[in-house]
Amino acid sequence: MKLSQRIYCYLVIAAGLLIGVVAVYHAVGYLSSSANLTNDIITLSLLWLMQIICNCLPVYISQNLTIDMTFMVIVAIVMTQGVYLAIFIIIIAAPFYFERDLSTERVYHIFNMMPIKTLFNLANFIISTFCGGLVFKALGGAVGVLVLPDVLLAYFGFVVTMIFINMLLLVMLFYLGNGESFASSLFSTLRMIILNMIAAAPIGFFFALLLNMHNGVYLSFLFLIPFLLARYAFILYIRSKMQFEEMLRAFAKTIELKDPYTIGHSQRVEKYSIAIAREMGLSLPRIERLKVAALLHDIGKIGVDDRILNKESSLTSEEKEQIRTHPQNGVNILENVTMDKKILDMIYQHHERYDERGYPERVEQDSILTESYIISVADAYDALTSNRPYRDGMSCDSAREVILRERGAQFHPAVVDAFLRAKDDICKVCKKMAESEKEDKKDREQ
Repeated sequence: MKLSQRIYCYLVIAAGLLIGVVAVYHAVGYLSSSANLTNDIITLSLLWLMQIICNCLPVYISQNLTIDMTFMVIVAIVMTQGVYLAIFIIIIAAPFYFERDLSTERVYHIFNMMPIKTLFNLANFIISTFCGGLVFKALGGAVGVLVLPDVLLAYFGFVVTMIFINMLLLVMLFYLGNGESFASSLFSTLRMIILNMIAAAPIGFFFALLLNMHNGVYLSFLFLIPFLLARYAFILYIRSKMQFEEMLRAFAKTIELKDPYTIGHSQRVEKYSIAIAREMGLSLPRIERLKVAALLHDIGKIGVDDRILNKESSLTSEEKEQIRTHPQNGVNILENVTMDKKILDMIYQHHERYDERGYPERVEQDSILTESYIISVADAYDALTSNRPYRDGMSCDSAREVILRERGAQFHPAVVDAFLRAKDDICKVCKKMAESEKEDKKDREQ
């Protein structure tokens, strides 16, 4: 972490600590003057437990995207119990935070995370909640008064303010770390949390209505059960999806064992294709289909003679024709598998050309999927930069020059333009994959 980031983190932590001390003071004062202390302690204890549950068990939408139900709980507590009690619950629940990584199954908690990171996240949550509470009050919101439609303005004021402050504090940290454009960082972070805003905010309001009812805290626990079941169902789906992707990668590696010079080729083509697709603004579902097609684009080579694949001299016309059967072979292998037809089309078309001189059918350029054009560029770039039996791989710059020369001929102009814009991301992938392959080679030799 850079010095500027550390100083910034300490300032945010100090501000969060100050607000936290004030919140604890108010919470203790509230409890000490309570007319029904036992009931208030039970209520706060249940809210504390609910905060821990939501904090540790987010609802997964995808492997890297969750709906943070903690936000829902805090919105409800602020509206029914007040901002200081909400911050007090945030503080006393913080030590019990843990998170399980779905990919590695590693559990993260306060004892194996950097203290400065833990304290910064806590301070960020405290500050954004406090600012949201100020706006809620300024817009006419009153604790425990949830009359529709009067409360909606104050409610949405709280939600927008809390999310904006939380986002702003994070973006500033990222900006100090990598020096990216502040506006660009702000926009990308906003896109990441917009789902939370849409999904959790309305739920938070209904949750507040429940808490505001007599014995509402008990009803709220019943309200959580469907979300916990949804979380379990989503995790099962995500894990099955991860297993499917690992199976595809294992299959791709098995194919590449036929040709030792192409080890890692399919995974590199996958990564390059994703970088180009993102630069072109393709939707997430299209990128997901593209990932599968890129991994399996050469699956048809399993039906090609090894002697042809590994031949060090020039291929004869008959051998070239056999190589050119691999797109159709790939479709034949996969056509009985439950798979989106567009994935099969991408695999079939990945050697078609923009100038309509490709194979296997010389398809007209307007009939070729954009994703097929993307795989074509990614495939060619990796082939150019990789060692082959008959030549050494080119440098990244030389390979880009070749791709650029074929713009409008072999390759779609828009795809080449996106490829050139994504060159930094592609170079990072290339370097990372090369390092990974070196480590794998060392492990095999040992």
